[in-house]
Amino acid sequence: MTLHRLATDLEELMNALKLYRPVLVGHSMGAATIMAYEELFTDGKLAAIVTEDQAPTFMKAPDWLDGQTGKTLGELSDFIKYFPRTKLTHRQLTDQVKRVLGKGMLPFNFQKHQALLQNVITQDWRQNLTRETVPHLFFAGGCSPIFPPEHAQAARNLQHNAQSEVSIFADCGHILHVENIEAFNQKLLNFIQKVQ
Repeated sequence: MTLHRLATDLEELMNALKLYRPVLVGHSMGAATIMAYEELFTDGKLAAIVTEDQAPTFMKAPDWLDGQTGKTLGELSDFIKYFPRTKLTHRQLTDQVKRVLGKGMLPFNFQKHQALLQNVITQDWRQNLTRETVPHLFFAGGCSPIFPPEHAQAARNLQHNAQSEVSIFADCGHILHVENIEAFNQKLLNFIQKVQ
């Protein structure tokens, strides 16, 4: 399985459902799937994009952020090895959220899908962002263990739609939509209402 296979599945699903100009919302690997979708199919069928705590690249590069942030290819194997044990949230989840998450949730099988995870972390979507034409909301967690929050503004700077926005939740980790549900949903709805 690859991101591009997931993106093709997304295109086929959108066609089967006859979706007209949807707003695609993706968290982490879901956001990477949206970027792969754009690479294969452009954003011509979309109304807007929302990505949550997913930088366009994991890689360290002299022209990305401070040139020191990110991973080298050699460091990525350690990242993959330790990622399943990484605490992804910063805020304490409420008991209610824990109960809802516990009902029928299928955890990601890191061992089975290691190749997919490798596929995600070796991509560089920065050029995609320069070609985007639709509004894009970039969410980031201020305490994310995966990406520094500055990635959201740096990604926004590559994208040229005047309606695009950045929203950083300073006290959240990698899973903003679970850590601060009401604020996340309100920001998401406000953005969608603004761009439609």
